[in-house]
Amino acid sequence: MPGFIINRRSRARLLTLLLGILLIAGPAFAQQKPKLRQLRIALPSHSVSSTAIYVARSLGIFESYGFDPQILVLEPRAALAALLTGDLDFYTAAGTVGRAALRGVPVRVVCGSRDCDRRTTVFSMLARRGPRR
Repeated sequence: MPGFIINRRSRARLLTLLLGILLIAGPAFAQQKPKLRQLRIALPSHSVSSTAIYVARSLGIFESYGFDPQILVLEPRAALAALLTGDLDFYTAAGTVGRAALRGVPVRVVCGSRDCDRRTTVFSMLARRGPRR
């Protein structure tokens, strides 16, 4: 009978030790996700021309480059003001930002594309000038 009690205690101690090791060492072995940089992109509306941004987010393209995209729908004047204050990284309304640039507002087109057969919509991303704060 005494041998049974010792084995039982030994098993309990071994189990407690293993559980303690797993609880302490488990998080150390877990792979940490890299910290993603927030990227704020504004659209003038939800439309077919914004499909590329939503598809890129769904496919994880932004994340693969280290960005966490936040997609917003903003009225053009509010988006332009947010671009200038640094609260917004990109705005996709080429007309609004293009007119502002012609009036001397410090914004610029950083990406633009269009299919040659003109069956697809124009897609442009616009950003404020200068380094990010």
